[in-house]
Amino acid sequence: MTVFRIRMNGQELEITAKEGGNPTILDAAKQSCISIPTLCHHPALEPYGSCRLCTVEIEKSSRKRFVTACNYPLEDGLIVDTCSAGVTAVRKMILELLLARCPGERRIQDLAVEYGVARPRFLLEDEDCILCGLCHRVCSELVGVSAINAQNRGVLRDVDTPYGEPSEDCIACGACALVCPTSSAAKRENIYPLLASDIKQIEAQFLDGTMDGDLGVVRRMLAGRSDIQGQDGGMVTAMLLRGMERGLLDAAVVVRADERCGAVAFLAEDADSIMQARGTKYVRISVIPALVQALQKGKKKVAVVGTPCQIRVVRKLQSQGYFASRFPDAEIFLLGLFCFESFDYARLKSHIS
Repeated sequence: MTVFRIRMNGQELEITAKEGGNPTILDAAKQSCISIPTLCHHPALEPYGSCRLCTVEIEKSSRKRFVTACNYPLEDGLIVDTCSAGVTAVRKMILELLLARCPGERRIQDLAVEYGVARPRFLLEDEDCILCGLCHRVCSELVGVSAINAQNRGVLRDVDTPYGEPSEDCIACGACALVCPTSSAAKRENIYPLLASDIKQIEAQFLDGTMDGDLGVVRRMLAGRSDIQGQDGGMVTAMLLRGMERGLLDAAVVVRADERCGAVAFLAEDADSIMQARGTKYVRISVIPALVQALQKGKKKVAVVGTPCQIRVVRKLQSQGYFASRFPDAEIFLLGLFCFESFDYARLKSHIS
C-alpha cells in the first residue's frame, strides 16, 4: 500500500492507495467522507473532467490554482480546498450554465439549490443533455462499439450517431441511459429491451406463438436441409431464393466476402446475387445502410439476414416507427441467425450500476 499525506479543508489526512495505483483528489475526498459534486464521473470509466463541477483549489509551492478533482493525481504534501470562495463561484457559474441548458432536470435543480443558484443569467435551448460525455464513453470503453460520440463545437455541440443517421453499430444495450446523470428522455426512448424481464412487451407486439425457455416465442420449430450448398444446410439461401421465385420478396440485404478477407453488405435482387452471399463471414458489418438504400429505391418487400444484434436494431427502429413513417408501404422480413451471444447484457448492467 502507498500512503499520501495531504491537507484537505484544513485537515491533515493520510490517504492509502494500492501499490502502483493512481488515486485522484476525488478518490481522497471519498475516502475521507468529504463531498465533491460530480456529473461526468463514473467509477467504471476513466476520469474525463468535462463537467468541471468537481473543481477544487490546490496549493503547490505557495501558488494556488483550480483543477478538476476527478482526474488530478494525488501527491504528497498537496494542499486542497474543496469549498473556498473561488471554488464556490466556479461551481455556481457552471450550475447557471447547466440550469439554462437543462432547467427541468431534477439533479441540476437540487445542485442549484445547494449552491444558491435561483435562476440562470443565460438563455439557451431547453435540453436534457448536459454534454458530460458519460454516454459515449461507456459506449466506447465498456461496450466497445462507439456507436455515438460528441460532435460539433460551442452551442451546437451534441451527442449523436455519425451524420445523425441510424447506426447499426448500436447494439441497443442501454448502457448510455444507465450512466446518464440526467436520465435523458431521448436515450430512454431509444432503448430496446434486451433482458428477459423487459422483453415481453416487444414479443407481444411482434410475435405470436408459444414461449420456449431458451428461444423465446416460437410459432413453429422445424429442421431441414436444402439442396443448395451452404454453411449449415443452406436453409437461409433456399428461403431467400424461394421467396423471390414466388414473389414474396423484391430483394434481400445480405453479406458477401470481399477481396481482403472482410465483408460487405449489399442488396441482392436476383438469384445469382443471393448465391454470392452463401456461408458465414466472421466480421461485424452494418446492414442498416443497405436496408435504407433498398427502401429508398422503392423496394416494397425486403428481407434482411443478420445476427441477433443486427436484427435487434431493425426491430428497435420498427418499434419506434422509423420505417413506417418513411416507407409506409414497405414490408421487412427478418431472418435472424444464431450466434454465441457472448455479449452479456445483464452483467454489463450490473457492472455499471
